[in-house]
Amino acid sequence: ITVRNNGSSAVDNVKVFDSTPAYTKYTAVGAAAISGGSAPSVVTVPPDGSTGSFQFNAGSLNPGEQAVITFGVKIDQ
Repeated sequence: ITVRNNGSSAVDNVKVFDSTPAYTKYTAVGAAAISGGSAPSVVTVPPDGSTGSFQFNAGSLNPGEQAVITFGVKIDQ
């Protein structure tokens, strides 16, 4: 997931919420991560091998700046 500030002024307190896609489970092997922004942090992830919600904080994004979020899932068989 890429979050980008396309505006002309900084945005503060940027939060991103997502969840595991249908027919998948979160895997800690592809640990959740965020890079970019003034204070990137992973707030919430589902337990390894479970479905659920994610929350990421990017902090502030200046004009043109972006934050990139990654997490791994395993497809149900």
